[in-house]
Amino acid sequence: MLRRAGGRGAPLLVSKIGVQRSTIQDRFVTATFTGSEIVRYAKADEVYLDLAAGRVDMVFSDTLA
Repeated sequence: MLRRAGGRGAPLLVSKIGVQRSTIQDRFVTATFTGSEIVRYAKADEVYLDLAAGRVDMVFSDTLA
């Protein structure tokens, strides 16, 4: 579960997080979001395609899509 900036408001419910496999983002998400399903991808492009298709709720990346 994520909290909005400043800890105000209702928590954001994130069930599936997309991330590129074997990256610093993968390690961070794995350690931080233990209650969410983490979907790992070989390429960053695949992460963004699944985000656009609604198969993941959120993406962690080091670039802007």
